[in-house]
Amino acid sequence: MKPNLLDFHLFPLSDWRQLQERLSGGNARHVLIVVEQEENQAELTDYLGKILSAVKLNLQEDTLLLRLTKGENISFSSLARVHPVRQTLLFGVPPRRLGLHFTLPPGQLVTAGERAFLYAGPLRSLWEEREAAARPQAAALWKNLKQLFIDPY
Repeated sequence: MKPNLLDFHLFPLSDWRQLQERLSGGNARHVLIVVEQEENQAELTDYLGKILSAVKLNLQEDTLLLRLTKGENISFSSLARVHPVRQTLLFGVPPRRLGLHFTLPPGQLVTAGERAFLYAGPLRSLWEEREAAARPQAAALWKNLKQLFIDPY
């Protein structure tokens, strides 16, 4: 069977405005970060702040942090109409949960128009990996963050 224009999956999307209590940050540098809400969220948020500070980003001032609950979907395009977004970092949240209908290979930086997208592993697995001798997820994340914010194309 040949694929056609209307051959794609549909996902129920929540209105992102209902998520205001899980949306934080000043978004000064137009960086959207999407994570899945977990127990010990404060610990993981602190860790995320440290990761971002290595590329000269302040989590509270420069980014817009969105915490989704398990299985929750939103419309990226609706959110981006109200909150400008140039870079989107997805930590363990597949792109389809934001209504994005293009492939984002894990650990690989993808640009679409004026926007850059990075789909990384969950924060929890990055945090747990920090004690290991080899840290492949952290190394891939660092390479991509460096390319995005320190050595832009």
